[in-house]
Amino acid sequence: MKKYLSIGLATFLILIGLTTFTASAATSGPSSASILTNDISVGTINWTSVSNAQTTNSQYSSATLGQNEVTHYLKATNFGFSIPAGSTINGISVTVVKVELNGNTDRVSDNSVRIVKNGVIVGPNKAISGMWGQTVITSTYGSSTDLWGSSWNASDINGTSTGVVFSAIHDGTNNSRDAGVDSVKMTVYYTAPKIVPTIVWTSPSNITYGTALSALQFNATTSPTVAGTYAYAQSIGQVLNAGLNQVLTVLFIPSVANQATYSTTTATTTITVNKANQIINWTNPTAVAFGTFLSGTQLNATTTVS
Repeated sequence: MKKYLSIGLATFLILIGLTTFTASAATSGPSSASILTNDISVGTINWTSVSNAQTTNSQYSSATLGQNEVTHYLKATNFGFSIPAGSTINGISVTVVKVELNGNTDRVSDNSVRIVKNGVIVGPNKAISGMWGQTVITSTYGSSTDLWGSSWNASDINGTSTGVVFSAIHDGTNNSRDAGVDSVKMTVYYTAPKIVPTIVWTSPSNITYGTALSALQFNATTSPTVAGTYAYAQSIGQVLNAGLNQVLTVLFIPSVANQATYSTTTATTTITVNKANQIINWTNPTAVAFGTFLSGTQLNATTTVS
């Protein structure tokens, strides 16, 4: 059932100042890249079978490293995000499943891990120190509050050329090693904008001065239909002065269950209050003799309006 409050203007203004609700944080991912390439902007060693890094399935994109050699970037983009327009991006994290595929001594470590924004490599290097080892590990870069040194909007995140680049390095000791990457995934943390419901409130029919406001005038609804309370600046029982297009105001407050998704909003409509007809009460005076001056005894008409 629709709830409404008739609270008067002063309380209405106070209520507007109190009805600000915090939007809920959301997460999208972890998502896999649909485009993986060997980017030669760093290093000298190619990654092979780059598409193997799309899913975690023990099928590796690999690069064979000699002493002190550095791989090109394994570039992962187009993660298929659909972050709502207007969202605030709070953080980005990337997980890489990685391993040294051969040898009995650890020789491979991160060289460079950076974000790609709309096709451009930006931000700080998030490489983690330490050798990978022959046991598969999952490393996380960034966090729910890490923006990788850049500002973001939804279109940046959703773009097909946004992603991450990843490079490895050999420590320069002894034999070559094969660096293997099983998967690269990205998670985005964001706060979606609230939906502002549309208040549908048709101008009420004209009323005559003296008619008190009632639920006939306080009949606003929302589109889409959202559970909540309608707080009106005018009061039930209030009598408006006569006049054209007088403004009525309502504040819609979503129910507690809807406050993470929908915002408060206000609307106005107008009502015309027609002048009331005056009724003159004037009984026939008693007959007077010719020559008698008229007085208040005869001129004693009254009306219902002072």
